[in-house]
Amino acid sequence: MKPCRFVTGPPGIGKTTAVRRAVALLKEKGLSPGGFYTGELREAGRRVGFFVEDVATGRRARLAELGPGEPRVGRYRLVEEGLELARRALQTALREAQVLVIDEVGPMELKDPGLRGAIAAALEAEKPLFGSVHARSQDPLCRRVREDCLVMVLNRENRERAPTWLAEVV
Repeated sequence: MKPCRFVTGPPGIGKTTAVRRAVALLKEKGLSPGGFYTGELREAGRRVGFFVEDVATGRRARLAELGPGEPRVGRYRLVEEGLELARRALQTALREAQVLVIDEVGPMELKDPGLRGAIAAALEAEKPLFGSVHARSQDPLCRRVREDCLVMVLNRENRERAPTWLAEVV
C-alpha cells in the first residue's frame, strides 16, 4: 500500500487546519510538499464561495461562488481560474514535490475532468500523499481514498493529533 493518509469529518471540524499544520511540520523538516488547499470565502459571516491555494507558492484564486452558471455543485458555480490553479498546483507537485497534498477530495474538486485526472494521478503516484476527503461522497475517487488510504475521522478529541498523524506519511 502506498503511503497515504487522509482526514475526514463534518464541515468545520478542522480538516483544512490539520492539513495546513501538517504541511508546516513537513517544511520544518526540510521537505517540499506540493498540491492545494481549499477554504471558504465568507462575507458578513455568510459563506459566499470557496478559494483554492497552491501549497508551494501560496497563490490563491476563487474556486467557486454563488450565482448562475455552469459547471456547478449545489448552490455554487465553479470558477475556471481556481480550477486551473488547482490542476497546475497538483501537476507541478507530481513532478517536483516530495510529498503530495490534496485538500480536499470532494464533489467540487471532482466535478472538473482535468482536476479529477490530476487527483487520480496523485493516488497512483509513488510519492507520499495526504489531505482531506469528503465524508459522505460516494464518488468512486472518494471511496477509493477511504478504502486505499489510512483515514482519521476528526472529532474534538483527536483533531489536535491530526497534523502530526498526517505528517507521519513520510
